[in-house]
Amino acid sequence: MILTEYNEELHDRTMKDEGRAEGRAEGRIEGRAEGHISTIVDNIRSLMKSAKWSRDEAMNALQIPQDERKAIAALI
Repeated sequence: MILTEYNEELHDRTMKDEGRAEGRAEGRIEGRAEGHISTIVDNIRSLMKSAKWSRDEAMNALQIPQDERKAIAALI
C-alpha cells in the first residue's frame, strides 16, 4: 500500500482554480444573456424609429414571447 501525504496548499490551489473556472463559466452565461437582451432592445428601438412602429408592433415583428415583453418593455 502506498501512503501519500495530504498537501493542504495543493488542495487549496486546486479548489481556487476550480472556483475561478466555475465563476468564469457563470460570467460567460450571464454576459451572453445580457448581450442577447441588449440586442433585442436595440432591434426594437431601431424598428420603432425607422419603421415608425409602436413598441408592441416591433415586438410582434421580432416574435418576442408574451411572457418576456414586460421585462423587455421596462428596458426600452
